[in-house]
Amino acid sequence: MGIVIRTHGNEAVPTGEYQVVLLSLEVVETPDGDELEWTFMVLHDGRKIVQRTTISGEFTSKCMEWSMSLMQTVFAPNEEVNLTELVGKTAIAHVKLCKRNGREYNRIEKLLPDW
Repeated sequence: MGIVIRTHGNEAVPTGEYQVVLLSLEVVETPDGDELEWTFMVLHDGRKIVQRTTISGEFTSKCMEWSMSLMQTVFAPNEEVNLTELVGKTAIAHVKLCKRNGREYNRIEKLLPDW
């Protein structure tokens, strides 16, 4: 039996600032080790943005930056963070429209608290 995969992707949004909600957060296996797969939905039109980050508790990591933005807080050193609590939270995403191999996709450049 062959190895079969299904392509997936979403219609990209133009570069800009969007209010998003985190729909899901999953650990996925990659050749480089486990990563987090974040699935956000743009609130005004329902388009999805999927992006992966490393799993890191370093304050300079996207994982921690995004977690603090979604929780609207700053974590203390050695604080335990339950990432499953992030699902359903909103934030403001600075999104960039990128192109690779003739396809458009989005990259979240920065995620800010949704005050």
